[in-house]
Amino acid sequence: PPATFLVCNILFMSLAQRNSSAEMQEFLSVQNDVFFGLMCAESFLVLLGWGPAMFIADPGNRFDILLIAGTSVCLAFGDALRSAAQGVRVLRLVRLFRQMQSNKLIKAIFETVTLSAPQVANILVV
Repeated sequence: PPATFLVCNILFMSLAQRNSSAEMQEFLSVQNDVFFGLMCAESFLVLLGWGPAMFIADPGNRFDILLIAGTSVCLAFGDALRSAAQGVRVLRLVRLFRQMQSNKLIKAIFETVTLSAPQVANILVV
């Protein structure tokens, strides 16, 4: 499930546009908060399961803590750190690529999309 949440979050982030409606901006804000909460819950459960020493020893968990801290600061300061918030969201993409190395589901989805994209483009062109 965390891999599914991560892919959904990336897809929702790609919907952001400069001149989107107020409803769309609100939707994107709420979904960002939801996925941030899921990320916090995931990290908390991993911390409980692995214990503090093993949790901190894993570089992936340290990266997640960095993302959580950065997102928390951006949420606390709101619009004042809008560009920094975008930067933190882009770092979530790094998390996706990091997960692709170890998560078979994300890797399979990415390979499927990569392999099928030319055929889909061919159908759309014809």
